[in-house]
Amino acid sequence: MLRSSTRAATPELQAFVDEIEDEEMRCIMRERRDASRLAITREVQIEIRGQTGVRHEAITRDISRIGVGLLSQVHVEPGTLAKLSIDRPRRRPSVVLAECRWCDQFGDSWYLTGWHFMAVDTP
Repeated sequence: MLRSSTRAATPELQAFVDEIEDEEMRCIMRERRDASRLAITREVQIEIRGQTGVRHEAITRDISRIGVGLLSQVHVEPGTLAKLSIDRPRRRPSVVLAECRWCDQFGDSWYLTGWHFMAVDTP
């Protein structure tokens, strides 16, 4: 959590940041995750099975040993299978096969999706 002895420049900014932190903590507590996740930001290319040659851009929100949360501008139906090409600094991207488990609208044109890892895609 961001809360520390350092205070924001104004009481209004402090209240704003505190509210966002509280909202995030409520979401985390409600989810009851099976595995702890690491907040991480990486570029991801989503190639949905059956849409050969079509790639959708996404950004990771968090990752665990069993899956990844992505933020993108594409709605994905739960149960959809895809190859996720996850950027790796100073390495080639890693490609994993994954199943979309959930998709929630996030703002007007963004979606949060939860993906369950199935296997590493080997060339």
